[in-house]
Amino acid sequence: MELITRDRFVRLAGQVSQCTSSLEQIKHLGQVGEGLVDRILGLSSNCKYSK
Repeated sequence: MELITRDRFVRLAGQVSQCTSSLEQIKHLGQVGEGLVDRILGLSSNCKYSK
């Protein structure tokens, strides 16, 4: 798994938070670290943004 930079994480978290109310959960996952990318991808798959 490739490492995720803080800037990239903040960008991903921002995109997800636009479509979900899970920002606090994402912050918690950021502290946990394990499965972070999978969780973000899972949350963002619920979004309908086109970019």
